[in-house]
Amino acid sequence: MLKVILVRHGKAELAPDGEKHLGAEGKIQVHSLARKLLKLNLSVDEIYQSGKPRALETCQILVEHLFTGHQILQSDDLGPNSDPSIWGVLLNSYEKDIMLVGHLPYMSELSAYLLGPGKYLEFNTSDAICLERDGSSTWNLIWKKGP
Repeated sequence: MLKVILVRHGKAELAPDGEKHLGAEGKIQVHSLARKLLKLNLSVDEIYQSGKPRALETCQILVEHLFTGHQILQSDDLGPNSDPSIWGVLLNSYEKDIMLVGHLPYMSELSAYLLGPGKYLEFNTSDAICLERDGSSTWNLIWKKGP
């Protein structure tokens, strides 16, 4: 069964949107989340982030704890206002376990796209969810973790 892990970046410092880096609190949040996820013995084949500094920095911390040496890929379709159907359609035919790190409202919209109508999930900073696709294109929420 295919798994996708959706992660919202850690709390960012105040700056113009494209220049926001993780703040001190955000780094603490992501390290805390990583320690919780470490207990789950996760594995992924690919890791994508939006290209914004706070998402990249979140990925770097997660890779450091969970997926040492794993390459971090970039997708411009993970931005705050990206169309969730792009990754939604892709994931419905994907054959690899994957982690996507992005922003609000996108992460909530993508989870709703995959889970179906009325399944909108809230993401606080540094929240992660795991969705699993059964043999068809039906997705189920397996867990939700926060810092």
